Amino acid sequence: MNSVNKDLTMLPPQDLDAERAVLGAMLQGDRDAIDAPRNLLTAESFYKTAHRHIWTAICALADRGEPADVLTVRAELEKMGRLDEAGGAVAIAQLAGEVGTSANVEHHARLVEDAHVRRSLIVRASQLATRAYDPAVSVEDLISAGNVLVSERPEARNGLPALCCLTDVQPEKVEWLWFPRIPLGRLTALEGDPGEGKSFLALAVATALSVGHGLPDMEEMEPGDTVFLTAEDALSDTIRPRLDEMGADVSRVFAIDEPFPLDATGLSYLETLIRSTSARLVVFDPITAFLPPGLDIHRANEVRAVLSRLAHVAEAHRCAVLIVRHLAKGSTSKATYRGLGSIDFTAACRSVLLAGHDPDDQQSRALVQIKTNLGPTADPLGYSIEQGQFRWTGVTGLTAGQILAPEVEASSLSEAKALLREALADGARPGKEVEEEAEGAGISIRTLKRAKKVLGVKARKEGQKGPWIWELPGQSSGTPTGGVTDELDALFDTGGKP
Repeated sequence: MNSVNKDLTMLPPQDLDAERAVLGAMLQGDRDAIDAPRNLLTAESFYKTAHRHIWTAICALADRGEPADVLTVRAELEKMGRLDEAGGAVAIAQLAGEVGTSANVEHHARLVEDAHVRRSLIVRASQLATRAYDPAVSVEDLISAGNVLVSERPEARNGLPALCCLTDVQPEKVEWLWFPRIPLGRLTALEGDPGEGKSFLALAVATALSVGHGLPDMEEMEPGDTVFLTAEDALSDTIRPRLDEMGADVSRVFAIDEPFPLDATGLSYLETLIRSTSARLVVFDPITAFLPPGLDIHRANEVRAVLSRLAHVAEAHRCAVLIVRHLAKGSTSKATYRGLGSIDFTAACRSVLLAGHDPDDQQSRALVQIKTNLGPTADPLGYSIEQGQFRWTGVTGLTAGQILAPEVEASSLSEAKALLREALADGARPGKEVEEEAEGAGISIRTLKRAKKVLGVKARKEGQKGPWIWELPGQSSGTPTGGVTDELDALFDTGGKP
């Protein structure tokens, strides 16, 4: 153990000259000089932190099909907020000036990866040595762990992703636009049927961001800008009036009402919009209007390719991206499967919010979090939209299951309400008789009770041993002497009971 500990005090293996040679070659503008090292290296392969940042910037540009040179890499690092950590503009220029040719970039990349593998082997071999002293660890487990170390060689990977030891990964704290519903630097989905107020909700978030307050459960925050991309609402007669009504600082909200495809050109344009406004929130309403032509929203691989690039934009600019999506028609009650298109829309988002109403009361609406990967699940939050005015109404008991109740259930409720109106139109009747009529019409007692609650049907008992009497609101002629009203319903268990 002493020899192992002694080795760990030595300077870790590194080849900074090879690292500079790789990055300098990649800055020459030759696409092959970028692709070749990417088959061998990751950001973690570099020993120097500044070199990791420069590598990440070059790869981000390459992923978007943009050239990587001294100017574009400097601009990308500025956008990432990492220029100073990368050594500044002078350091980037020096890297490009040190290399006259990119012919040897693959050789230099292998030197960099060799040093990286050695560093990983030292750390993990030390861990393996410690485990070897533990008699509770079997020899088979030790051999298996040793085989994993061998597979770290780049030749054994054949271009596949490298296994990374988490000692090489720096932990980062999750930042939030609206804790715990909308994280910064990640994708969030807002889903719901048409007419449920998804656009109102998105504008409410943009309003709160513009003035620095107004989001439930959140303290005041620094005001920020929003880029609102819509394909369904006009800016002059819908978006602007709603923002004004909500009290937004419209100087902090920027919008486009013509969709553009999120291909390489569209994503580059999106980044230009974010940079020019310093936006902390980007809204796509709806996301399907901005997908490239010909993309099949039901094919996971096609959806994943677009959303992964969009997620990279969100992370690079540290802004929240809110994608609005309609629900698909269907009988499944699993909330995360109800969004229109591939499940990869849901998989790509770190948070998914569902907007909808109570099937018993269309005026009772809620925003329910149905997926979260980065924080606790938020309480369902009520909201109302009356005469074009939006307001939050506080925590509610409405659930995703209630919001997604099948349409047939809503239809049955309507039938039950109609039966009650007809059965009680001529005055009060024993509840048992009404229940029998409902069962004869194929309406369940449970649905009948829900309809009774919605209509506000009153129930009273004719004496302690008499039947329960049901009547529509306003029909009551008064409770007979000795009668028992709804407040004591729970004390009785007789037929026709509410």
